[in-house]
Amino acid sequence: MTRISLTLLALTLSAPPALAQHVHDHAPAPTPAPAIAPDHGTMDHSVMDHSGMDHSGMDHGQMSHPATPSAAPSALPETPASGPRDPHAYASGYDNEPMSAHHMAPPRTFLLLVDKLEYQGNTRSADGLAWDIQGWSGGDIDRLGWRSEGAAAGHEVEAAVEVFWARAVSPFWEVQAGIRQDVGDGPERGWLGIGIEGLAPYWFDVRASLYAGPSGRLAARLNVEYELLLTQRLVLTPELEADAYSETDRARGIGRGLSEVTLGARLRYEFRREFAPYVGVSWTAKLGRTADLARADGASPREAAVVAGVRFWF
Repeated sequence: MTRISLTLLALTLSAPPALAQHVHDHAPAPTPAPAIAPDHGTMDHSVMDHSGMDHSGMDHGQMSHPATPSAAPSALPETPASGPRDPHAYASGYDNEPMSAHHMAPPRTFLLLVDKLEYQGNTRSADGLAWDIQGWSGGDIDRLGWRSEGAAAGHEVEAAVEVFWARAVSPFWEVQAGIRQDVGDGPERGWLGIGIEGLAPYWFDVRASLYAGPSGRLAARLNVEYELLLTQRLVLTPELEADAYSETDRARGIGRGLSEVTLGARLRYEFRREFAPYVGVSWTAKLGRTADLARADGASPREAAVVAGVRFWF
């Protein structure tokens, strides 16, 4: 009897927990709080860990994307092309009017070049002074130029002065037309001249001129120079000059044919491009009938000289 009473007491004490568990198992689940959409404007995306997010399960088709604004209209209206040769076809509404003569005219410039101004220590005659000076004024196509070259040794002076009009016929060549006057010892001679000057292949500076004088006299002169840059400032300039005449002029000591050839080489140092002293050598040979006239006057047809001078321009 006592054993039965203890069993009932134990069942009575264990019933409430089981009943309570049964009641909680059948109770309705609490209603979740409504979800609040996150404010992406205030979210700090820099600290978010995106590596753990599964983007493959997201339905991007249901996402709402804002409309993309259209491109801004062109500032200039487009003009349809009316033809491949229409000068206004692709000007976006602007007319291509011809430039006035004031806008097309190139600026005028001026140059004075003292190419040679030197002292010559001659071996067979008195020492002397020689020069080759030229200048011009004008534009890129047309210009007015002048040139003076000659030598003075003792009481003897031989010089020529030229004034010419030059016109460019290519990027490296120009034609020249003008007058030449021979002055110094003997009677003066005047010439009409035409020539060409420019830069030949392999960088040779070439000047070739043909002259016509009274009584059908003709003359020709060729000058060729080459500038060899030993350094950026040290320049060696070999030079060849030759003269020829169609008639003998005894009063000026000139014979018919190739009359004189001069070879020279000058080494200059350019302290500036505009200023360069130089030293060099020069050798002159009178040929043919001109050499005969020189011997008849008691002069040597050959002459060598050591030269020193300055070259400058502005």
